[in-house]
Amino acid sequence: MEKGKIKQGVFILMAFCAGASVMIVELAANRILAPWFGNSLFTWTGLIGVILISMSLGSYLGGKIIDKFPTYSVLKIILLVSGIIVMMIPGLQSQISGFYEDPDLIWGPVSACLILFSVPGILLGSITPIVIRLISLMSDDLRVGVSAGSISAASTLGSVVGTFATGFILIPNVGIRNIYFTTGAVLICLSFILIIMNYFESRKIKKKEVAAVITLVLVSLLLSDIIFHKQKTANLIFEEDTFYHRINIFSYPFDNGIDTVIALNLDTQLEGAQLLKSNELPIPYQKYWELVKVFTTNVDNALFIGGGAFGMPIALSEDYKRANIDVVELDPKVIEVGKKYFRINAHDRLHPIADDARRFLNSTKKKYDLVIGDAYHGLRYIPPHLVTKEFFSLVNQSLTDDGIFMINIISSIKSESGVFHSIINTLNLVFKSTYVFTSTPDFLYGPMNIVIVASNKDIDFKKRALSMLSNDRLQKLVSTYIPSDIYKPDLADGKLLTDDYNPIEYLITKSLIYNY
Repeated sequence: MEKGKIKQGVFILMAFCAGASVMIVELAANRILAPWFGNSLFTWTGLIGVILISMSLGSYLGGKIIDKFPTYSVLKIILLVSGIIVMMIPGLQSQISGFYEDPDLIWGPVSACLILFSVPGILLGSITPIVIRLISLMSDDLRVGVSAGSISAASTLGSVVGTFATGFILIPNVGIRNIYFTTGAVLICLSFILIIMNYFESRKIKKKEVAAVITLVLVSLLLSDIIFHKQKTANLIFEEDTFYHRINIFSYPFDNGIDTVIALNLDTQLEGAQLLKSNELPIPYQKYWELVKVFTTNVDNALFIGGGAFGMPIALSEDYKRANIDVVELDPKVIEVGKKYFRINAHDRLHPIADDARRFLNSTKKKYDLVIGDAYHGLRYIPPHLVTKEFFSLVNQSLTDDGIFMINIISSIKSESGVFHSIINTLNLVFKSTYVFTSTPDFLYGPMNIVIVASNKDIDFKKRALSMLSNDRLQKLVSTYIPSDIYKPDLADGKLLTDDYNPIEYLITKSLIYNY
């Protein structure tokens, strides 16, 4: 009886570990896919869909196999093979990366998931019905319901533990390659446990079986890039996976050959940069913060939504010595690297705040003369809840009477995707006037940085612009103004973005596919 309970406990452990492994593989998979496809709704949809289909197929095949071969040698083989394949996922990722240099952003995640995660999903999905059958056989099929209930509960509990462990512990502290390596190693160890159980039952050990297992494990290690030193990316000075992003910081010579650029990448997107020896902003769109000088005369309090490399907040701090500047950044690690690499500690009135921008605006009673929105999460994706009518209303409520809101988007003035048109339509629901500037005013069809300035007052823009004739930098920015009569006929292509209806990710994906 005691031996039977021990064996039953081992089988329950197998189901628990299989459930945990599925969720670890799935959640860590997003960090593998994000450099190719961004951290978008389509990436998650493809990933979850493929994993669910794989597990469903695995459950069916597992039941068929264990009915035909009712022995735990089947479980032993599946654990071993699934462990080896999980260990090899990072190596396989590096081998197929060339196929996704110009990816299909809708179906690309599906194809990549089929290649990388469908087989381990099928194998791990087959474990639950196999273990249910094995435990049921121990009672001569008299307790099938109890067997199914206990194993399903163990598998679900394992999935919960795997989910929390991956999100809260593994990704921020271990690294993606080590996560897959460790998960695969655990599955292989479970296979060895079954070999040991077989030995104690029969007092015999199959030397050929052990030799085959060891050989397969060693081959998988040789094929996996885990045991090799990871090839260092050129100019990379910092890299870390966090709860929110894969952070990369690069250092490379500036165009003038004298200074050095320190650039911040989050997942696939360049989020900002600074120069090592000067306060000049190396990325052209960053300079548009200076438009505040055209639209308002006073900045005592400013808010930046999205920290990036903190170039714009620092530039504002240099020009407005008395201004208090809040920078709301979702990822605390971005703030940490900002202190280490991007000089934010040198500015006493610059206050980085680790929070979601919308949550912060809901809780603060502070009024701002300037709010700048520049938050992204991979490729050109803007967090959907930061471009809705409700969010823009929240920003409006946080502005002083003369305050202005500026938002940077990547789109096209003349675009069939509707990204720009949807955002400006929504802004016009909330603000009295909007003014559009673009990094490429002579070509309005390609993807570009578009800076929209919104105000609750009618501003005599032409008069303000004429008063800036002596300032060459401002004149260059002012000259990129796009009058509303150029894009107004196209506004019908836009949507009104609300918390209830917000297809912004679809529109952005459409713009990426057609390169609008």
